[in-house]
Amino acid sequence: MNINLNGVSETLLITLWAKAEESKREDSIIKDYKSIEILKEINYDFSKFKNSKGTQVGTCVRTKIIDDIIRDIIEKSSAESFSIINLGAGLDTRVSRFIKDNIYWYDIDFEDVILLRKQFFKELENNKNYECISSSILDYRWIKNIKVRGTVIIISEGVLMYIEESYIKELIEKLSENFINCHFIFDTIPTIFAKNTKLHETVKETNTVFRWGLDIPSDIEKLSSHIRFINSYNYADYFKNRWGLMAILRHLPFAKNMINFNTIHIRLV
Repeated sequence: MNINLNGVSETLLITLWAKAEESKREDSIIKDYKSIEILKEINYDFSKFKNSKGTQVGTCVRTKIIDDIIRDIIEKSSAESFSIINLGAGLDTRVSRFIKDNIYWYDIDFEDVILLRKQFFKELENNKNYECISSSILDYRWIKNIKVRGTVIIISEGVLMYIEESYIKELIEKLSENFINCHFIFDTIPTIFAKNTKLHETVKETNTVFRWGLDIPSDIEKLSSHIRFINSYNYADYFKNRWGLMAILRHLPFAKNMINFNTIHIRLV
C-alpha cells in the first residue's frame, strides 16, 4: 500500500516501525504483532530508521510504561467503566489490548490518518465501544463526540513535542474544563531536542520539527493551575541492558539532559 503522509503524521511510521521491530525479538519489551502485520502492508522506506537504536528501544519502553499506567489506574479504581481518549492515535494498536465491555475507546487524529487507520482495524468497525474521530486534537469540536462513562483516561503518545507550548496550555484548559478530574498520560522530550530537531536520529529523517520540551517533569504544573503532577517515568531507568552506551552516558553531566525522555502522569482538576 502506497501512503503519503506529511508533517507530524509521518512520525506515526517511526512508532509503527519501532514496535514491529521489537516484536520480532525473543526478549522483546513488548509484543505487538498487529504492528508487524501493518508494517508489511505499507510501502515506505523504513530502512532509513534501521540504525536508530535509541529511538527503537525508547519508543517501546514508552509504550510499555503507558500500558502499565493505564492498567494500574483500572485495577486500583472503584469505577465500573472507563472512557479512554487517545489524542493523536496514529496507527497505535493499544485499543486492541484494552477494549472490553466496560472500556470505551476513542481514537482521534487527522482525517488522512483516520482513513488509513480504518483500513487496518476493520475488526473494530462494529464494536459499540469504539469510535474513530477525524480531527486535529486542537480543534476542540471533537470533545462533543465524547460520551463520558466512568473514569476518563486521556493519553497522547509521541504528539505533544510537536505542539507549541501556548497551544499545550490551551489543550490543558479545554481538557480540564470538559473532563474534570481525568487522568492525562503523555510523553516529553528534553528541551535541547525541542530546539534542535536535527539531533534526533529518526525525526530528522522527516519534514517535522519539534516545538516543545520539558527537562523537569514536575514543572508541568507551571503550565496550569488545573494540573496535579502524579509521577514521571524516565525511559533510561527501564530495560537497562538494552540501552548500550546510553546507559552510561546518562550519568555524565554533559549528556544527562540529552537522555532525559519521560512519560508523565497528571490529573486535571
